[in-house]
Amino acid sequence: MKYITFLLLVAISTNSSLAQSLTKANQWFENYEYAKAAEIYSDYAKNNELPMEDYKRWAYAYFVIGDYEKCLPLVDSIIKTKDFSPTFYYIHAETSFAVGLYDQANKSYNKYDELDEEYMVAKK
Repeated sequence: MKYITFLLLVAISTNSSLAQSLTKANQWFENYEYAKAAEIYSDYAKNNELPMEDYKRWAYAYFVIGDYEKCLPLVDSIIKTKDFSPTFYYIHAETSFAVGLYDQANKSYNKYDELDEEYMVAKK
């Protein structure tokens, strides 16, 4: 019985710790400390599934700090979902371009241009 109680306390402690880490990551993100936020999201994602909004923040954080190689696989998976802002096509295009995937970048620029004219990507 003591063993089961111990395991239960460890599980509760771990879940509480994980929730606190995401809270801390989101605080860093909101304070524009993207590198710190990305590190926490990355650590969390090693053993847990991130909620989609945190996953988007993680991708955006890598984009903003210029870590395009880490950003690209994240944004690739985001644009395969149905629930995202058109801005992620722009992020996908920019990260694809940065790593030399020019055809992929062109497709994402065109898709973004269809959905949002904010950045005027036709000029790119």
